[in-house]
Amino acid sequence: MHAVSVRSNHVHVVVTVVPKTGNNDYRVADGIKRVRDELKANATRAVRRCENPIANAKVWTKGGDIQFVDTDDDLEQVMIYVLEAQDRMERDK
Repeated sequence: MHAVSVRSNHVHVVVTVVPKTGNNDYRVADGIKRVRDELKANATRAVRRCENPIANAKVWTKGGDIQFVDTDDDLEQVMIYVLEAQDRMERDK
């Protein structure tokens, strides 16, 4: 996991998913979706353990956005966006 940013209405997570050997593009995409779904499931369990007004409400929409990052430079830019740029955008409004 490279970066996480929990916003008021969404979450950004930057992870590296290492594909299993003997994979093809379908399996890679399936593995990435599985990681996303496991992150959502674990976060949901944590929310449900809390005593708060949203503990029993719907937490997520179905699915979620997945973007591929191919280079180290691109990874660095994505991490800057997730960790810093969104807060700067909010302050600049």
